[in-house]
Amino acid sequence: FEFIPAAGMDYRVVIRNKNGQAISKRLPPVQHSGLICRTERLGDNQKITLRQSPRGRSSKVSVRIYSEGPRLEDSRVVEMRGAEQSFNFPLDGLSPGICYIVVADSSDGKKPQAYPFYYGGPSPLPLSLATGQKNFGFRERVDLKIEAPAGEQCQLSVSVRKKGLGEDTAALPSFIWDNPWLLPSYLPDVRNRDETQMEMALMLLAARLNEKGMVSPAGGAGLQWIPEMRGLSISGRMRNKKSGAPAAGEVSMAAVVGNQPQINIMETRADGSFTFTLYGLEGRQNLFAGWKGTGEEPPEILINSHFSIRFPEVIPAPLTFEAEQHQLFEELHLQAQLSAAYEPEMEENTFNPSPPLLPVANLDNPDFTVTVANFVTLPALEEVFREIVPYVLVRREKGKAHLDVYNQKTQQAYNDPLVLLDNIPVFDIGRLLELNPGNIEKIEVFNTNYLLGDYLFGGLVSLHTNTDNFAGYQWGGESVFFRFQAFSPEKAFQHLVYPTAGARSSPRPDFRPMLYWNPKVETGPEEASLEFYTSGLPGTYEIVVRGFTKNGRPCFGRSLIEVGEGR
Repeated sequence: FEFIPAAGMDYRVVIRNKNGQAISKRLPPVQHSGLICRTERLGDNQKITLRQSPRGRSSKVSVRIYSEGPRLEDSRVVEMRGAEQSFNFPLDGLSPGICYIVVADSSDGKKPQAYPFYYGGPSPLPLSLATGQKNFGFRERVDLKIEAPAGEQCQLSVSVRKKGLGEDTAALPSFIWDNPWLLPSYLPDVRNRDETQMEMALMLLAARLNEKGMVSPAGGAGLQWIPEMRGLSISGRMRNKKSGAPAAGEVSMAAVVGNQPQINIMETRADGSFTFTLYGLEGRQNLFAGWKGTGEEPPEILINSHFSIRFPEVIPAPLTFEAEQHQLFEELHLQAQLSAAYEPEMEENTFNPSPPLLPVANLDNPDFTVTVANFVTLPALEEVFREIVPYVLVRREKGKAHLDVYNQKTQQAYNDPLVLLDNIPVFDIGRLLELNPGNIEKIEVFNTNYLLGDYLFGGLVSLHTNTDNFAGYQWGGESVFFRFQAFSPEKAFQHLVYPTAGARSSPRPDFRPMLYWNPKVETGPEEASLEFYTSGLPGTYEIVVRGFTKNGRPCFGRSLIEVGEGR
């Protein structure tokens, strides 16, 4: 809404949420000088209007438009003659997200003012959904056909659910109201966002930006962090334990605990940071990070946590239930009890899940392998190396133990091989030699130069134990072990099917509110066809189809069916 304020009056705006929470903001006082900016969507353009007091003098105003990043999309000078000037900014090619209009009038000496607006991208491509009829009986088959305009190729997700399970409008998290700078990271769905909430959030964001003198939440000096886009990775940094100074130029290593050796190595950057890329990992994994240095005091190793839910201000929001939702929650509770008590008679996968990731190892086959159990028992591991492991020598220098690898063909000795214990790097050879030889299953030897990433090692010695605790070996302060959540294995959605009359008349209860879900539906020159079965729960069900074309344009379709007895 709009109103014309009177000079000398003090105005406040009070916004009340459905839960009774109120937000009160004071409006700025009326001024006869200065500029304001208004923006509105007009088709494929954003209309931008600059207003000043009718008493204002003519001036030249700088207008810059930024997309998220911030990235400069448009820059122009507008001559203010009269109370209002406007122009259209084309939205073609603009990435969806929050954009920022920065207005500066050099004649009034005030700071530039930011006016954010939200661009949700091009309108979704409409999809045609056909079920042949709108009314279905219990446990009846439904044939669904999905067609895109002009045979457009689309990647789609299809869900069939009881009406009320989905959100009609996507609400913003409650903490956005006290932390509006988080808004770009928590944009609701473009197709069903709450327009009023978005407008209020943009107002709060504008107030915060102008208070701090910022162009966008990212600031004018560029990003301080970059989201990981290369795949699965871990990162962290090393620093001096006493001074906290970055440990630059240190050799850092990472490894995956398990039977598939995956060793990574790099030199820390100027700020002490490191990043390792991981391959073929699923589920919860145990990882190792260590320092392969020569100094007396190892640095402190800090592993970054990329997922944080801590915010400066968070308002606890109670979970509220609307009166019309009570029946739906009772139905959900009933189905949960039935699912726990009864096994389904016949289920089918709605789609074929992706196969498990193949384990990735970056170590080749060794040149020599010694199975310790095939030889006479020796009392110390040092004797095992001296007596039965070819081309590996134990050397002591200044009271410290070292391993050397010898290549008979080239008559060359390597005095700094990479040493692994159950595929984890070991840096203290003296402590390694204290292990019980009875816990060592085999020893593998690479007696040539071994290239690992950008680093060349003079051979490699890998010990494998018959225990699950590294035969009791304890790493020192130069390394850390930690848990890491890798990719979750893909699981297929299973839905009940009733292919025969006997199955449809089964006394086993079926009150599923979620009938079907398939995230791997494709359209093309031919329409996509799929089938599902209704349950014994009467009511209105909605078929929601959404996805993207091969060019990245969103597409959307929605249809309703009725399920009841004798329909």
